[in-house]
Amino acid sequence: APANLPYFVDADGIAQLARAAREHGVKRIVAVTTASTGTPWSFAAMFLNSLCYMSVKWKFAGEQAIRESGVDYVIIRPFGLMDTPVGEETGLGVEFSQGKTEGTRRRIAREDVARLCHEALRSPTSRSTFECWNSASADQQFPWSRLNPDSAGKLEDVNHNI
Repeated sequence: APANLPYFVDADGIAQLARAAREHGVKRIVAVTTASTGTPWSFAAMFLNSLCYMSVKWKFAGEQAIRESGVDYVIIRPFGLMDTPVGEETGLGVEFSQGKTEGTRRRIAREDVARLCHEALRSPTSRSTFECWNSASADQQFPWSRLNPDSAGKLEDVNHNI
């Protein structure tokens, strides 16, 4: 099997990184997965799992490995990624939710996801997972202090098998 299949990258590869992070004293892992991870029966998740070698299932397994590692983390689950002109501000804020967010028409600029990753390295939040998307009505400054931590250990498993 090719080494770049989702299982080897998003599940086993992330689990190996999480173990190495713990062994080497890394303080925080910031990971980007997908909003579909928590909703396995959504259209997007079923589509990606069907056509892309169960990619959403393996992203969830990678998330769980991070949670179980004992290393502090922030897991960012963006909705549909969109390209914007390099270096241009979108002028949009970022909305978030924690849990199972329904909907398929939400999008977020890659540049905004990168900014969230950078901010997450030093944010006051700890052991937190959230979905995110751009919105004209959201504040420009992301409300890190409003995020709730995940429950201890790993999240409840969800069945991604189709």
